Amino acid sequence: AAFAIDDPKGFHEGTNVITHDLWHRFYQEQMQIDGGKNDKFVAWADSGGLVMGHYDGSSLPMWQVAKKYVLADNFFQGAFGGSFLNHFQLACACVPAYPPADTSP
Repeated sequence: AAFAIDDPKGFHEGTNVITHDLWHRFYQEQMQIDGGKNDKFVAWADSGGLVMGHYDGSSLPMWQVAKKYVLADNFFQGAFGGSFLNHFQLACACVPAYPPADTSP
């Protein structure tokens, strides 16, 4: 990421501040990714430049544990859409189905 959001000498938003999240929506994600250029995250969201920042977690108590056990530190989505769809994609390389949706209650 381009800058540390919690840098005391820079931007500095503490971890106690609620910030906007990246959008988890099918069409907006495609607009943000912009054909693979990944250059429209600021333009196609309501979080401004925060999408280009990161938090320095090294002062957190669980940092050493996370360094050893975190599995999805560099996880990239396998499907456009919300987090729930990507949980399926990660666990089974499949998407949820509801057959036959056209005749089911």
